[in-house]
Amino acid sequence: MTQIDMAGKCMVQAQLAKHHGDGGEEKDEDDGEEEDIDKVIYGEEDESQRGHIGILSSMPAYNLALVTQGSFVEVCNSTVALDRLWKAGILDVHNLMPKISPEHISSVEIVGGDGGVGSIKKFSFTDAVKSPVNFVKDRVDVLDNEKHVFKYSVVEGGLLGIRLKSYSFDHKFETAGDGSTAGNVTLEYETLDDTDLSEEEKGLLMGAVLGMMKAVEGFLLANPDAYA
Repeated sequence: MTQIDMAGKCMVQAQLAKHHGDGGEEKDEDDGEEEDIDKVIYGEEDESQRGHIGILSSMPAYNLALVTQGSFVEVCNSTVALDRLWKAGILDVHNLMPKISPEHISSVEIVGGDGGVGSIKKFSFTDAVKSPVNFVKDRVDVLDNEKHVFKYSVVEGGLLGIRLKSYSFDHKFETAGDGSTAGNVTLEYETLDDTDLSEEEKGLLMGAVLGMMKAVEGFLLANPDAYA
């Protein structure tokens, strides 16, 4: 039983005690009280919901969830070959992005580590970027050069502490049949409260990541010998 289930049962027990009253006939502990509580939490028939929060229809509403967790995926395909895209857009992004997108990114620094797992990168933005803050720090969580998987978590800046408690991006790429690159990016997040991200907020977060990959793609197409 989860901690949330236990908290729900405690509240239901209090509600049932109030309902039966002190003068009612006392039930044996094993003679149905536990069953009554489970029915209030999980419903009369559906036992498949045990382990999850049910609809506490006979109780006042209690907000047991203080945050909202979510994730969504966007396609990130490219006509550029995977090896070039990986080298430029993942391994050398800290050197490349300020050069090809100076109107948006003023600098990218590795402020901790050597660029591998556990490293911290700081992206500093120009005034052209619409953001509550002008920088974001990412921690590299996964860097798999064979499977072409790259995951990082935001540890400072961005919407962290303003709108989100945590968020991370997971990139996965593979070679398509025609030699191009097929990929996707997954954003996982946890809000500071029980309000989910709006579609506009999701678009801004994912748009920044996809925009950088598109900028890298444009550079590689214009410079076919780069990162070959």
